[in-house]
Order: sequence, then C-alpha cells, then structure tokens
Amino acid sequence: MPSVGRITRSLLVGVLHAAGLLGVALELGYAVGPAEYTAIGLLWRYGGLVVVAAVPVWLALRFRLVVPLLALVLTTGYVFGMELTPPGPTFHDVAEFERLDEPTGIIVVENGLYIVRYMMNASVWLVGFLFAGLVEAVSRSDWRRLPAPPACRTGSPHPSLDGRL
Repeated sequence: MPSVGRITRSLLVGVLHAAGLLGVALELGYAVGPAEYTAIGLLWRYGGLVVVAAVPVWLALRFRLVVPLLALVLTTGYVFGMELTPPGPTFHDVAEFERLDEPTGIIVVENGLYIVRYMMNASVWLVGFLFAGLVEAVSRSDWRRLPAPPACRTGSPHPSLDGRL
C-alpha cells in the first residue's frame, strides 16, 4: 500500500503548483477564475494542474525517478518565464485591428496565454511526464551504469515488487 505521506506531500506540491500558476494568471488579467467554468470544467482545469505536478513528485518520492520532476520544473519555469518577462501580455479588441468604430467585445491577447495553454493541456503534459518516467525507469533497470529504481532491485523489502515497476 502506498505511503499516505508521499501522496500527501505530492498533492500539497500539486496544490501549490496550481495556486501559483492561477495566481499569476489572475494577476495578468486572464479569465481563469472559478466563475468562468462549470463544475466539470473547473475540476478538469484546476485538478489537472494539481495532478500534473503531483504525479512527477510522487514518482520522485516513490521510485526516485528524477526526469519527470526535472521536466515539470523546466516546463513550469518556461511558462512562468514567458509570462513574467517583458513584453507582458497585451489585450486588444478586434475592432482595433479591423479599424471599426465600435468595440466588438472580442479580445485578442498578444504575448501571453502560456499559463492558459499549459492549464488546458495538463493531461498531455502529464502523459509526457509519465513517459519520461517510464524511459528513465527502463534505462535505469537495463543500464548497469545507472542505479536501478528501488522497486527493481532484487532483495526488495516487498517481494511482490522484485523485478517489476
């Protein structure tokens, strides 16, 4: 049975990850607040941000796999970097581009939306992080120069895990 402590720490990191990204997105003026989504949409988007960070942390704590965690840090750092370095996001009404007299109410964002795209594609990023973990686990299991993940070593305290991921 998985350690509750590892799961709790992983979920805590996931919640902090989601809160940080959403805080920056709201500060930049993106419409990502809870009022913008249905209950299912809210669960999918906010829950996705939590899970996309919690799973690599859990893999690092449970199997000592560092590649998914490194990929998470690099991806999140890239998103924050693109959003927070100049030029910041600029919001324009389509009327400005079409030279219309009255605003249309359709807003276009320039130099931004990295956080929103990351949030919308959290499931894709999660699959990528899981694949990176799988590649690392297989590499560490088959390559003698790298230490095998704990679950793959013989003499494991859990006999059911010997030789298995």
